[in-house]
Amino acid sequence: MLRAANMITKKGRGTSAAEMTKDDAATILTALVSGAVMSQIADVTSLLLNMKHVLSFTAGKMPPGLGALRVSPSLFYRASKTATLRDGLAAVLDETWAQDAEFDEDGNERYPGFDSLIDLVSLSFTVGMDSRRSGGFAVIKARVTRDIVMTRLYSTWPIKTSVTEEDFLIDPWSAFDSGAKLMIASRVDGPVFAAAATCLKESSSKTRHRIKRLARQ
Repeated sequence: MLRAANMITKKGRGTSAAEMTKDDAATILTALVSGAVMSQIADVTSLLLNMKHVLSFTAGKMPPGLGALRVSPSLFYRASKTATLRDGLAAVLDETWAQDAEFDEDGNERYPGFDSLIDLVSLSFTVGMDSRRSGGFAVIKARVTRDIVMTRLYSTWPIKTSVTEEDFLIDPWSAFDSGAKLMIASRVDGPVFAAAATCLKESSSKTRHRIKRLARQ
């Protein structure tokens, strides 16, 4: 359904299929976590991926003084690279996808950053929607440096002006003016997120071999 809707790369078949991009991976991960039925999957996934960044929380601090210059954070740390949910997920996946790249997407020399998939305890991805799947929110939490964990919120609904981090941690639903009476939420923790990302990054032939190898164990 996603391929038919031109939401993931289409080129070739089987072992000749196009390599999965980090945007493709973000799309598939969002579709899986959304819980939408097949007839709604393309529309719901598009709605979620285009949600705007509305709020962020940071736990930890950069080193003082010149020490901060020696820190190369994850792309997820940069607000300019996380404007939508699609951007946020792609930023979390960036270091894994670009391990051997010499240049970044803007054509500049690339300097390795912190890989958010290393710390699986801090990594999570949550999606919540109303019962009609007409609106929703998402939360990405990931470590962006050795000392900092960042949480970013995305939503189709306006966020309440008085929301604090403590309020959000107690009841995420209360952070938004949704008007919905019934909500549905799904959460993917670090190990599952990283395993899915790894499989999506590998070529189709490698993934098949991995599945067969695991099946024999």
